[in-house]
Amino acid sequence: MVTAVAELSGQAFRWNLSADVGSRQPNRLDDVELVRFGYYCMSQNTRFPPDPKLRPVLQAMRSLGPFDQDLANVIVTHQRNRRPTQDGKVSVAKVSFTSTNRERYDGAHSWIIISLNNNMIDIAGDVYPRIDKHPASGPEVSKAVKKIFGVS
Repeated sequence: MVTAVAELSGQAFRWNLSADVGSRQPNRLDDVELVRFGYYCMSQNTRFPPDPKLRPVLQAMRSLGPFDQDLANVIVTHQRNRRPTQDGKVSVAKVSFTSTNRERYDGAHSWIIISLNNNMIDIAGDVYPRIDKHPASGPEVSKAVKKIFGVS
């Protein structure tokens, strides 16, 4: 099930995956829907628009459903643009809230799921972190979010 990560001071909240999403990964449906929702938000972000090379694959991606080639294409294209890691998956963030390594896996590059959270905040900030209240949030991730917040 997707997980919630909060900084001890309460200043940051991020959604994280319970398992990696991508080719030959567990692809738990709630994790996949979280990634799809993040990329949906990225596709809608006018404040920080996606790279022009990423736009066509984002437009071709379904906003709901299990892992499939449409999402694989988005992940691979996104990683090519970001560099350095190009493994075809969105990894579980090993979140570190230290002042020198905040939300980055190598000191310079943030986890993709963190980037997707930032897009969620930009697009669904009126309900974030309750992404279940957004109409583009998938049913499984919405169920997981409600469970985490103790809402039925």
